[in-house]
Amino acid sequence: MEDIVQHLLREIQALRQEVRAFQRCSPSSRSTIEAMLRRRGIQEVKYTSASYRLLPEYSSKEAEDELYHLMQKYSFRIFARDLIAFIDHATPRRLARYCSEEVAREYLAVLIQHRIVRQIGEDTYQLTNSQVINFGDTLEWFIAQVMEREFDSPAIWGVRFKHHEIGGDYDVLSAVEGRLTYIEVKSSPPKHIEMSEIAAFLDRVHDLRPDVAIFLEDTHLRMKDKLAEMFAEEMRCRYGSRAEQDSPVQRLHDEIFTIQHSLFITNTKPDVIANLRICLKHALAGIAWPPLDN
Repeated sequence: MEDIVQHLLREIQALRQEVRAFQRCSPSSRSTIEAMLRRRGIQEVKYTSASYRLLPEYSSKEAEDELYHLMQKYSFRIFARDLIAFIDHATPRRLARYCSEEVAREYLAVLIQHRIVRQIGEDTYQLTNSQVINFGDTLEWFIAQVMEREFDSPAIWGVRFKHHEIGGDYDVLSAVEGRLTYIEVKSSPPKHIEMSEIAAFLDRVHDLRPDVAIFLEDTHLRMKDKLAEMFAEEMRCRYGSRAEQDSPVQRLHDEIFTIQHSLFITNTKPDVIANLRICLKHALAGIAWPPLDN
């Protein structure tokens, strides 16, 4: 009898993993991009569990749609980071760092309605999903959703290649008009980004050789002051004096920068979707003929 019970528990666990895999991305998206990776010699792909998103396990489609809608607002993304940070002692006043207390209460009401948040005391709240430890997985999921919903491009997120020389996760991979697009997603402020992270990103770009690479920093702060300079410095370290001539870091639009119109560095001001659209527009124009004038 004990063997039968253990077998059933393993079957249930396997079914749960299949459900989580389905929740991560559509089977067609996964199949499309995994085929692109196989053509690059990558045979085995491992995915981050979807359990670490703000969405609780087995959330409804309505809850997912509502979270996607909220995530388009920068003020909500700051609110969500603070909600995670305060764990089990979040209050509207503490969550009003980048929005009013009234707006924080509105956000909480929507999240409670969709069982993403619950009230645990007088004016005190916590996430329903206790497995959430940071905002990174939710932000990666959101950017993958943006690629699918706004640009009709298959996308997967939280990807790691098994038995591969270059370590680390590929945050978001997407197929834009049949071209492999890699997006590195950062949720921490620019002052917390280290040179080692820039180097690791460029290592993964060099290893994967995507058609388009985007370094996306979820901030409304300037990129020129630090990140653009860090990329320029890393390019000099790699390619010496010819880097400034062959692969300069050039301003494309506002706080969006590019290297050879195939690698882009961007913040999310005024809007994450608008900035991704500019990056993709210029990436595709660089491939097309005649080239697009800036």
